[in-house]
Amino acid sequence: DWLSSEYPIISYTSNTKHQLNRLISCTLPEAILGRIELLVLSIRYN
Repeated sequence: DWLSSEYPIISYTSNTKHQLNRLISCTLPEAILGRIELLVLSIRYN
């Protein structure tokens, strides 16, 4: 995906918004998994 490789910050922001939207509308176990995913993403881009 050229967009992700050329503009990782834009892709990361988009993914984060998607994750947050999913967290709002999902059950607790899924929310925990989503937060773990966000943590992994934040570590990956730091």
